[in-house]
Amino acid sequence: MKSEFEIIDLGTLSYFLSLEFVHTPKGISLHKKKYTCEALKRLNMENYINATPTPIIANMKLIEELDKKK
Repeated sequence: MKSEFEIIDLGTLSYFLSLEFVHTPKGISLHKKKYTCEALKRLNMENYINATPTPIIANMKLIEELDKKK
């Protein structure tokens, strides 16, 4: 790609298209905390943040299961 386009290495990815990327020893996680906080601030709702349980299991590992009936 470098032969066709001018490419600049900007370092480790941390924020892209309203997604925040957090690099840890276990891997990379992404979230929209910054985007959500900015949206609440624009709407004057910073004080209305209310944590709600997530309906999925935290840190659940997803695996691909092959269809054995084929």
